[in-house]
Amino acid sequence: MNGLQWKSKWNFSDPDAPCVFPGVTCDLTDITIITDVTKINLGQQGLSGQLRAGICSLTKITLFNVSFNGIAGTLPREYAAWASINELFVDS
Repeated sequence: MNGLQWKSKWNFSDPDAPCVFPGVTCDLTDITIITDVTKINLGQQGLSGQLRAGICSLTKITLFNVSFNGIAGTLPREYAAWASINELFVDS
């Protein structure tokens, strides 16, 4: 995914990244483990491109919303690893 037109920019040099990013919620029990991202809510953020398989490493994710962006293609099969997912929004 590209984010050149993102409405909210992310600062990857922030020591608390990604848990302080707009649209990202983490289980703050152990903020040092990035796999504790529980929600990604990036609907209507001007994103474009394709979803990448690398996100599947976020095994505690319960909500994934990238709806109403310029995302194309199909969900990578690796997303099946999201055993905790309750809400998935990818509509355009």
